[in-house]
Amino acid sequence: MNGSGENSREQRVVKNELEFRAYNARRDQLEREMTEEPLPFVCECGDASCIRALSATAGEWERAHSRDDQFIVLPDHVFPEYERVVARSERHWVVQKFAKPSDVLGA
Repeated sequence: MNGSGENSREQRVVKNELEFRAYNARRDQLEREMTEEPLPFVCECGDASCIRALSATAGEWERAHSRDDQFIVLPDHVFPEYERVVARSERHWVVQKFAKPSDVLGA
């Protein structure tokens, strides 16, 4: 695959992850004070066809997003060419991008 095709794929992966994170942020804001029980969040993996739910407490979700380059995903929903796993639990993993999302998207 040529460099521009690979860059385009990486941009799609990052864009999908950012959109899922924004959805989860809105959800977290609504439910933050209601419970510390695990809540369903949408998987933030870069696969545009993945709409599966994962389970995390509001605190786990916040810790996963303590950095702009981290996303919370289902186990094994990783794009190893663009990210590495930095935390694992039975219910979800946290991935960290090799490149900052803003750098990949040119924003």
